[in-house]
Amino acid sequence: MGRLLSMIRKEVAGLLWRSLTISTGKYARFADGCAVAALGDTSVMVTTVSKNKPSSSSFLPLVVDYRQKAAAAGRIPTNFLRRELGPTEREVLTSRVIDRSLRPLFPEGYCYETQVMCNLLAVDGINDPDVISINAASAALSLSDIPWNGPVGAVRLGFVENEVIVNPTRKELSHSTLNLIVTATRQSLVVMLEASAENILQQDFLKAIKIGVKECQSIVQAIQQLQKHYGKAKREVEGHQHFSQEILEAARSFSDMRLREIFRDHSHDKLSRDIAVNSVRTDVVEKLKHSFSETLDTNTATELFNQICKERFRAMIFEDNIRCDGRSMEQLRNISCEVDMYKPLHGSSLFQRGQTQVFSTVTIDSPDSALKMDPVSMLTSGLKEKNFFLHYEFPPYATKEVGRVGPIGRRELGHGALAEKGLRAVIPKDFPFTIRLTSEVLESNGYDDEVRLFRLKTSLSMFLRPIQRVYPLEVIDHGEDYKMISSRQVSMKDKPKKNEEKMEPVKSAPAFVHWKEVTPDPAIFCVDFVSVDEDVAVCGEVTDADIIAEVLNNNIQAEDVASGDEGQFVSSSSSMASVCGGSLALMDAGVPISSAAAGVAIGLISCYPGNDTKHLEDYKLLTDILGIEDYMGDMDFKLAGTKKGITALQADVKIPGVPLKVIMEAVQQGTDAKSAIIDIMNDTISNPRKQHKENWPIIEKLDVPAHKRSKFIGPGGSNLRRLMVETGVQIRREFENGLFGNGVFVGDTGYGCTYYLITPLEVVATTEESLFQEGQVRTRITIERCFGVWKKRFPILALGMSEVENTPPVADEEQAAIEQAVQQPNLVAHNKILQEDAVKAVSQLEDNIFSVFAPNNSAMDEAKEMIEEFLTTEREPELEFGGIYTAKIVEVRDIGVMVTLYPSMVPALLHNTQLDQRKVNHPSALGLEVGSEMQVKYFGRDPVSGMMRLSRKVLQGPASGVLHNLSDRIS
Repeated sequence: MGRLLSMIRKEVAGLLWRSLTISTGKYARFADGCAVAALGDTSVMVTTVSKNKPSSSSFLPLVVDYRQKAAAAGRIPTNFLRRELGPTEREVLTSRVIDRSLRPLFPEGYCYETQVMCNLLAVDGINDPDVISINAASAALSLSDIPWNGPVGAVRLGFVENEVIVNPTRKELSHSTLNLIVTATRQSLVVMLEASAENILQQDFLKAIKIGVKECQSIVQAIQQLQKHYGKAKREVEGHQHFSQEILEAARSFSDMRLREIFRDHSHDKLSRDIAVNSVRTDVVEKLKHSFSETLDTNTATELFNQICKERFRAMIFEDNIRCDGRSMEQLRNISCEVDMYKPLHGSSLFQRGQTQVFSTVTIDSPDSALKMDPVSMLTSGLKEKNFFLHYEFPPYATKEVGRVGPIGRRELGHGALAEKGLRAVIPKDFPFTIRLTSEVLESNGYDDEVRLFRLKTSLSMFLRPIQRVYPLEVIDHGEDYKMISSRQVSMKDKPKKNEEKMEPVKSAPAFVHWKEVTPDPAIFCVDFVSVDEDVAVCGEVTDADIIAEVLNNNIQAEDVASGDEGQFVSSSSSMASVCGGSLALMDAGVPISSAAAGVAIGLISCYPGNDTKHLEDYKLLTDILGIEDYMGDMDFKLAGTKKGITALQADVKIPGVPLKVIMEAVQQGTDAKSAIIDIMNDTISNPRKQHKENWPIIEKLDVPAHKRSKFIGPGGSNLRRLMVETGVQIRREFENGLFGNGVFVGDTGYGCTYYLITPLEVVATTEESLFQEGQVRTRITIERCFGVWKKRFPILALGMSEVENTPPVADEEQAAIEQAVQQPNLVAHNKILQEDAVKAVSQLEDNIFSVFAPNNSAMDEAKEMIEEFLTTEREPELEFGGIYTAKIVEVRDIGVMVTLYPSMVPALLHNTQLDQRKVNHPSALGLEVGSEMQVKYFGRDPVSGMMRLSRKVLQGPASGVLHNLSDRIS
């Protein structure tokens, strides 16, 4: 279909009172498909492009890029270059969610490089753009000529006051105990689930899934109508390769019985099973090549064997009703737990489940160590910083591989985020420290190494970085299971011709590569990549050597190069083991978690006619799946929670949708399994430690008088830096922690005003809803402090405000105006707005409170000694309010004189206005000079500056007090 000359809009009904608008025809008309979806004032444009020439991979080379533009939020990036740089964690996680929603519906055998790009046009801070992006991507693919069996629809579900909310706003989500994204296609088939929850009950969770699937149907129908009228005709592509009956029968006769023996031998572990299957593969491929040399090459024969191996593995589960390791469908692997592995650690654990082993550590640090969010993520999620975060590591030795350890990959980010969701609900909200939980996978029952190589092939050219041309790879050493190779780089003009002799190598570090990752025959492998900057198409096919060369020369991790989220099928049990190990480590550290949490992965093996997954002929749900069951199966369903409820869920479907009934059963099976795992964990440790370890950190409050603050802090903060360097103790103003006095939150508006949020109360004032942070939708009072005087700058809700020190009373007319202003729609109101005594006064004396963080008791003791040293001075006499004292002039200034009342006193200013009843322009007019003495009256200290308030002129009349001579008393 030709280009649309005008924008076509389609509104989706049925999403409560909010309408989702999908439009096309105006932007990016060179792309294969483009759609703009909008919810509220948040808009996302998604484009999709697919190549016309197939790649050589056997996997779908799909890449999804979601980027948050600061301009969409009306912000400028805060980095040095002031522009968007690499993807943030939130962008990567959103890209994964979109990828998992689209990938299952591409036709089998579609191996054309495809890219989906999500461009955030505008964000209103109310509606999250991630779900909008899924719907826009679904519309873009449906409208394009790319073969895709969609559309899909996606909604977010919240749960507030026992009611399910569809597509909740950010404010509603902050009060919700559930954050669930459901992606479904027609016939109510579930494609993807992603959830985090506050220990929600199973029945409420299932209710939300059902409502979400139902709401998705409205979006699917709207996109179908848009596609019917304005969509392009789908292009004709080469389908999945079909083999003749003769070749299929030969391949089955060569491999069927041998594979049966391997999969029925329950004594096999991961390594021995992989070795046995690889041995059969090598033999069968050689026989097939020999028997059908004219029609089969090595790659085709290997693909055929993998297809037969998968069919045999799945069929035997239905035939024997038993799994390859001898377990029943609902049986867990053997589990062992250990805690308190190393004394210097705050908390540690080792969790072993079968051949999955995870070592977890807990580090507790100061509030300054909280993970800060980038501005756009802060606006869309409402989360300014995280005081609990989990870092997941998957080193290559966990699967007996050799690889380079580089930046965190997309898969590690995704698995860590899921485990973090599983544990966040049990962390106390008022925990005063920052918690970092690390989860290092030491062993993993992951997938076969050859699968990694195939995934590398799928999208490598999509991730090419500007590099030189890379050509020969030479085997410089070899062993039984590996080859050591060295790469050489040459320039464009030196490109070797086909079959040309090898060239002189440029120095390059050798690397070990598994034998099966290298084409077996030639010792020289030619690579023909070009730089993206050269604007030249990639020449030739992507071969095994291409992959190796790119990884060697650009230090790309296998999971990073893989097409975004194919890595989701890798070692799913390790993320759930991280939940179990993390829970044990938190209890070992003494973190007062509400209850133990655990996670488990559920798999699916199904039979269905053709491509109709709605009507399953038979299916089996597998509890606690192995890596091979994950790879050969149809679904990876990960569920985490406590015995009471669910805290996290992630469902990755590999077939074109799963019936709702199967999802319900998977939730039930996963709930039973996690309860059984928690029982096993409780045998090791069932509750957080009551007795804290010696290295447990400490936070104390320190009240420093205003007139001693400068001495405490030191010139330019030198004393605080010295404390940090010598003892590790960190000191900050109490209001900088976000809690000021008894639960008063302080934030700077950037307009010279200060917001005080009285968190224990339920009162709301002023506008600018975007400044509310997650969990902090409470009172706002806008006031400005200027030379000790409180000045109201914006409407203040102050019902029943009592008059206390340093707080201005509220006049009747002001009270009436405030009550009327509350009714305005631009003000945020709360259901407890009419409470009596709703507002607390914020005393200026809170400025004197400092928060002292020490990593342990000994550091705190050492810091106290240093602080005492900073503040220790000669004994200062207590001055009486209204007392008369003899003052000695130490300095004469234009505005007054500097005086001392006792020898060790810091000089205080006696202003010209307080020197005499008459107007004085300069102290010399009264004959005052350095060394002169006079009587002054003491009126306390200024509450803001802490300076003494002295006066001489009030004494120029009848005697009003007793004269005190502090100099004589001290001497």
